[in-house]
Amino acid sequence: MSNLSKTDNYDVVIVGMGPTGLVLANLLGLEKLNVLVIDKFLSPYDLPRAVHLDDEIMRILQVIGVASEMEKIMRPNLGMRFVDADNNLLLDWPRPQEIGKNGWKPSYKFHQPDLERVLYKNLKKFPSVEIRKGFEATEVKNEDEKVEVTILKLEKNDVCRVKCDFIVGCDGARSFIRKKMGVEYEEMGFFEDWLVVDIILKKDRSDLGLFSIQFCGTSQPATYSPGTRGRLRWEFALKDQKNHEDILKTDYVWNLLSRWITPDEAKIERKAIYTFKSSLAEHWVKDRLILAGDSAHLTPPFMGQGMCIGLRDASNLAWKLISVIRGQSDLSFLKSYEIERRPHAKEYISTAIKLGKMLGELSSNSKKNKEGPIHMKSLAPKIGNAFSIKEEEFARSLSLQPKLSNGQYVDDIVGYKFCLFLSEDLASQFSGNNSNIIVFNSKDHPTIKEYLEHVSTKALLIRPDKYILGGAKNLSELNELLSLEFINSINNKI
Repeated sequence: MSNLSKTDNYDVVIVGMGPTGLVLANLLGLEKLNVLVIDKFLSPYDLPRAVHLDDEIMRILQVIGVASEMEKIMRPNLGMRFVDADNNLLLDWPRPQEIGKNGWKPSYKFHQPDLERVLYKNLKKFPSVEIRKGFEATEVKNEDEKVEVTILKLEKNDVCRVKCDFIVGCDGARSFIRKKMGVEYEEMGFFEDWLVVDIILKKDRSDLGLFSIQFCGTSQPATYSPGTRGRLRWEFALKDQKNHEDILKTDYVWNLLSRWITPDEAKIERKAIYTFKSSLAEHWVKDRLILAGDSAHLTPPFMGQGMCIGLRDASNLAWKLISVIRGQSDLSFLKSYEIERRPHAKEYISTAIKLGKMLGELSSNSKKNKEGPIHMKSLAPKIGNAFSIKEEEFARSLSLQPKLSNGQYVDDIVGYKFCLFLSEDLASQFSGNNSNIIVFNSKDHPTIKEYLEHVSTKALLIRPDKYILGGAKNLSELNELLSLEFINSINNKI
């Protein structure tokens, strides 16, 4: 046991050290939970995977304390275009370059190994979080009040056992934890093999542009995605039955790229064949076993939302685990995680499927093209309805992040806690005093006053994951909102 950890009893064991597992560990570390994170790989996977994140994800990174560091090594994303074989514009999805309602630009390009390094380094700030590389969960026993986890230290073939309140499988599409839960995927109908090629430029090719381009209306749909610091990605739909070994041969890959770039101008960093899938785990929570990230869902990459969906999982789950572990809520509270996150993830996956199908269907002769290009808008679905509260239009949506009168943004003050926006007149009647719910009086902050007026309410209660729990137009409604069991428990256990 001494080779593994300081204790044999944890609040949470996280299996998998990709972005979802690292974000979840950071959020739990902020609240000083005892966490063990294990991963079977001894060294980081230093090749590109995810290349896009949005402003909601930046808010999660802001709460953790790494957003500014990441911003320095990312670049704003200009947007995405669908074009036909003759370069006619079929679909346009420009992304604004100004700071938006979430306090960040709406969309960024990044290099996933950079994010993982930053998140991993940040974990070292939290003494309550232990990291073990080269360790694999080999057995899970779900007991009444604990989970017993058998862990194998791969290098020495040593086995030990620890107990935890919860185990979270962030262990990808082939998730061991999902298998132990006996949970199957719901298949959503998209299943295609694609060749993904990442290159690093040797020469300037700024003429290729900074928009992502989806090439439609040809026998082999393709995607161009510019990254950061000289990295570019192309993806090619594999429509024929050519042998995968032949497809991965360097000469064949350069032949596919020859329309845009040559070996004199760039070197191949990675070439791999992926099966783009659309799948949702049928259940995400079973007793004390929980799924997050790719273990719970798989999406085609056409919206750049695969990793983002997983980080939203972590942000939604962490505060609920904290509430249950601290005795503020009972075990059934965790059902809200699946109720809220599963339909939200499904909405993103469904839209990505539609975009993927467009790659093969749109052409310059299409009716839609004759009417002008399709104009895409950002997707912002509501989370599922898990709590019995008075339903307002703004409820279950991501809150805005107002800039305060002192120049700071709200999330910098709130961190990973609840906060309450109050109108001046309602604040004068409100006597709540709770260090776990941070109150902002619109009298002191014009941007909050403007926000409340915009949604026609006097109060907004915002959760740690920045989604709006509910609103109130008078003191009675506010007291009713704050009397929800898990909110009331927070009030009573300071």
